[in-house]
Amino acid sequence: MEAVMSKVYCRLAGGLGNQIFQYGASLLISKKKHVPFIQLDDSGLSTYKAIRSNELPNYFKLENAMFKKSNILKLRLPKMKFITPFANNFIGDLNFNRLIDKNLKSKNYYLDGYFQSCLNQSVFDEMLSALKQDYIYSSINVKKNVCAIHIRGGDFLTEKYSDIASVDYYYEKLTKVKELNIAERFIIVTDDRNYASELAKKISLDYSFSEGSMLEDFLLIAQSQIKILSNSTFSIWASALGFQPGCIVFAPQMLTVKDTRNFILPGELI
Repeated sequence: MEAVMSKVYCRLAGGLGNQIFQYGASLLISKKKHVPFIQLDDSGLSTYKAIRSNELPNYFKLENAMFKKSNILKLRLPKMKFITPFANNFIGDLNFNRLIDKNLKSKNYYLDGYFQSCLNQSVFDEMLSALKQDYIYSSINVKKNVCAIHIRGGDFLTEKYSDIASVDYYYEKLTKVKELNIAERFIIVTDDRNYASELAKKISLDYSFSEGSMLEDFLLIAQSQIKILSNSTFSIWASALGFQPGCIVFAPQMLTVKDTRNFILPGELI
């Protein structure tokens, strides 16, 4: 029976934030192309130098999704420039925007990409709406007068991400938060305490560290009334999925030194 079911197949790559973008892209293709089932291939996560695991079941219901390896996705066809202009069922960053609203008749769709810098505002809003319907923690309350500050260290200190969420960036956003005069507590969420401590000293910040797990850190950002984000997709999705009226968000415009974020987050001040 499984062999005849139409599906959206998607290769998962990277950490939680990247996986949410990939699942969101799968949900949109599933909805718009009327393909009810999603098969997520997480077999590539074990090949990363940094430890990666499938985090999606901790955040989403995944009612119409399953996890299983796909031999076709192993070929990485949606990443090939000479294929994507002609094969509409192989979808990557290069052709996602062109195909998302196109009337296609393919039985199966194969997704392989990050689906971030290719998104415009309209598509991001649709993706967020689809993800929220499947999100487990949709009814959490806002922590008023709390400012969560996400500081990403580690690989985000390399040339690919350098100087996007810089000391100057945090100083500028912190100054704006203080001008609003509503933040009573500042909590840093980070994967690199040494780097975050040095940065906090440079901007004269009185803070505490989040002491939680990855999920608890995600929910802390989601619940905080004020959020100063890094360019990490982890913080972007924590903020977007947790947005409630009255939340205030600051975020870098760039995702990497080469990739611009072409959408505004709910509650974001420009």
